[in-house]
Amino acid sequence: MNEERYQELNAYLNEIFKYCEEENYFFLRNIEELAKMNDLFLQYIMDKPVEDKTVENNMTFEEVLTITRSIIASIDKSYLKDFDQLLETGVLDFSFQKEYEDSCFTHIEKKGQTYNLININREFNYDDVLSLVHEFIHFTNGKETIGANWQVLTEFLSIYFEIYATEYLCNNGVLDNEIRYKDRLRIAKGHASVFSRYEIVFLAYEKFGAIDKNTQKFLSNYILNISEKQFELECYNLYNNLRRIDKKYKEDTKWKKKQGSISKWSNSFITSNYRYVFGTILAFYARKYVDMDKIIYLNNHLHAMEEKSVTEICHGLGIPIGLASEIEEMDAQIAASQQKMNQKFLMKAFSSMDDYLEKHHNNIKR
Repeated sequence: MNEERYQELNAYLNEIFKYCEEENYFFLRNIEELAKMNDLFLQYIMDKPVEDKTVENNMTFEEVLTITRSIIASIDKSYLKDFDQLLETGVLDFSFQKEYEDSCFTHIEKKGQTYNLININREFNYDDVLSLVHEFIHFTNGKETIGANWQVLTEFLSIYFEIYATEYLCNNGVLDNEIRYKDRLRIAKGHASVFSRYEIVFLAYEKFGAIDKNTQKFLSNYILNISEKQFELECYNLYNNLRRIDKKYKEDTKWKKKQGSISKWSNSFITSNYRYVFGTILAFYARKYVDMDKIIYLNNHLHAMEEKSVTEICHGLGIPIGLASEIEEMDAQIAASQQKMNQKFLMKAFSSMDDYLEKHHNNIKR
């Protein structure tokens, strides 16, 4: 990396970080802890066989709705009023030809009006049920307004109840070769791999400012041990990726119209990467160690908790994470305690994942 490339890289990072400061501040404040969690999750999941296939059994959309309704009722009957109106209100749309990139929930606020959409790409099997449960939970906590804590925790809630739905189906006689039960871990693995490609350079920029040939020394002295050669490679790869995105943005009118600015586009993948990894870890921990009534309460009161930090919310559930930046004036002793807390939390979350995979593997064999 020559000086000119460092300057270009810093220009990209400056644009992205300005947008993140307004739209994704949690990520910037906690990037060090999130990166550590991401690395440990990657180490855990890297050799796990998380690819799986399901059979198509030609389920009708009426069957999908009926089965999903029974799952929603078992979670909280108060959700049924909204669920029963999904088709009537036009919120829910089933795609039979995979018109959408993926199943998703979309919340739009425009000219004082609020619009909510749930799009489901049909797989014509029980995966459609899991997708609908996942997206409907997004709807329950995001139909009115979305705040900073919603941005961070909504994937956790949807993934948690998707896992619950998987267990519900298995307990009611559905075999796991009819459910893509590893999908949450596969998706999280993909997001963790992408996150790992830019986390070090982002961390360096957030901690020390503009990147240059001396940044590696600061990183090695204060944050993590990394060689000069490795750090330069990390910078070069990120520089090339952002340059490619920038070129496409400038040359492709349709892409530009769809994605918006490069900073907005970059923020969208940053948001999805850490939210899916963080949310998956929280969800698997909570499924084993937290009473479901507490998760339902959080889902129903998430917007009333905007004044609380994510750490406070998680501790209220009994999830012992330690996001150091959310504890003011932390001294070295408390910071070290938080690190140990995170290690124990992650080991228990990974243990929950092991139990989940073993249980459903045995369900296929029966």
